[in-house]
Amino acid sequence: MPPDSRQSLQQVVRGCVATLGVDGAGLTAIGSRDERVHLAATGPATLRIADLQQVTGTGPCWDASTTHRPAHGPDLAAAVEQARWPGFAAAAVERGTRAVFAFPVLAGAVCCGTLLLCRQRPGPLTPAQIRDGLGFAESGLWALLDLRAGVPTDRPVAPFGAGQDEVFQASGVIAAQLGTGVDDALVLLRAHALAAGRPLTEAAADVVAHRLRFAPDRTGSAGDHGSTE
Repeated sequence: MPPDSRQSLQQVVRGCVATLGVDGAGLTAIGSRDERVHLAATGPATLRIADLQQVTGTGPCWDASTTHRPAHGPDLAAAVEQARWPGFAAAAVERGTRAVFAFPVLAGAVCCGTLLLCRQRPGPLTPAQIRDGLGFAESGLWALLDLRAGVPTDRPVAPFGAGQDEVFQASGVIAAQLGTGVDDALVLLRAHALAAGRPLTEAAADVVAHRLRFAPDRTGSAGDHGSTE
């Protein structure tokens, strides 16, 4: 990723923290096959929350990218949020995050990314903060477009932090091991990471390095039988 593109992305997430009264912000790109790559974050705590959404397959960024509307979780300890985002909400609270908000990064009718906001205390965003959040999401769009302009369309955008690219590679490895599709393989990888309490990228790295292998169950169907070698 060119240095100026990285700087623009980081300026967006840092601006969110400085302006919106949140503790962390992150920007994730969405590819043509719905692959998601974290491009910028204000710190490791935000990356953990973004990764947790990938592991559980639920959370505000999934909602925002699907509905093309902002998704608000003002109190993740509340029963309504626990039911809305099973697995994610409780785990996020355990990690010290009480409120999350996500804004879709839209290019017309296409969602090409999401802007994640995290806060350690519960409570909603004000109307002014929501308007500003939409503005930051638009700024994120221009930063993403500048970035994509310099990347060949057949190659993934470079991720923020090591290991994100290995998630896609690991999905291919698991698909070959089980004779299943890549999408199903990614679901199994997420399930293993969630059950083991590990970051998705860490589990993916073990698959790529052949330290973790998935094998069919005894009935011959693909099962989550990740085992270390």
